[in-house]
Amino acid sequence: MEWKRFKDKIFDIYYHRIRHAAELNGAANTNYCTLNEHIIIYFVDETKTRAKAEEKLVNCLINLKYYYDFW
Repeated sequence: MEWKRFKDKIFDIYYHRIRHAAELNGAANTNYCTLNEHIIIYFVDETKTRAKAEEKLVNCLINLKYYYDFW
């Protein structure tokens, strides 16, 4: 994935976390949801199916590893 698309995807994950902060860490849910757990929630919410969410998650991790090594 090109850098601009990957960067936009990372920002989308952060915005999703901010939008759902009350649900994730609110009065009903007293456990803290870490970012690595939230990435899974993001992809399941985005794709609505486990298989597609797993595929997108693996793709995201591959790109993250690539850009981590690259930069």
